[in-house]
Amino acid sequence: MVDTGATTSFISQAELDNIMHPPIQPIQTTATLGDGRTNIMVNGTVELSVTINDITTVITALIVASLGAKLVLGTDWCNSNNVNVNIGKNQVEINHPQYGTTTTPFLDVGSVDVRLAECVVLLPHHEHIVKMQVPISSATLASFSPDFKKCAKLNIQLPDAFVEIKDFSFYMCIYNPHKHVHTVAKNTKLGSIHYQSNDEMMYNILNSAIQPSTTEQSVHLHSIQTNEQEESTSNLSSLDNVLQELVMHINDKHHRNDFLNILRQNKR
Repeated sequence: MVDTGATTSFISQAELDNIMHPPIQPIQTTATLGDGRTNIMVNGTVELSVTINDITTVITALIVASLGAKLVLGTDWCNSNNVNVNIGKNQVEINHPQYGTTTTPFLDVGSVDVRLAECVVLLPHHEHIVKMQVPISSATLASFSPDFKKCAKLNIQLPDAFVEIKDFSFYMCIYNPHKHVHTVAKNTKLGSIHYQSNDEMMYNILNSAIQPSTTEQSVHLHSIQTNEQEESTSNLSSLDNVLQELVMHINDKHHRNDFLNILRQNKR
């Protein structure tokens, strides 16, 4: 993946283990992601040969345990190879000073694995809110799709959902439809987060007598809106107090706010 917001190139340890490479230069440091607040551990550097069509380029990449893509090529790679990310033509253009010019198109779709953050014990015929891990630092709205074959094998059910990712994690509801207790191990892959393509659109659900034009209704995924039924101010205030009491036992403020938001979104 080419990321013009990254000043340095990265490779995940899992991907590095699957390819031939020169010796690793061990270092222990941290790198800050593009959001300006998320730090990830760097375990070393390695020199990599990256071939695009018939042009081979060389870059020194930082090695990290988890990454949103197998390899991230940053502006260091772009600058050394005169790379232009052409948004208008949906392609990456390489103007190598020695080997000439080539192009490669953008991928329309992509995905990353989602894994269970902690071991969970699922009671019979119960729903459980669980924490999921994903190698993406943050996203306002992302599309989650469960691995139906894996879930069927584990005797659990997860829905397709739009989720908000914070600090490489989000929360999902898992249902155990059977009469037996099930234990799901930490790091079990349960689905995928899918990237949004440029052509992927969503429609607002509007409760209005005047319907806007199709162009006005269609929006990108990160702009989804819904209209909840009107409730009186007193009822809303009373319900919100109850929801806050339900999560007061959670010591971690971040987790408490996450669960409170989930309860608010699913109130009836």
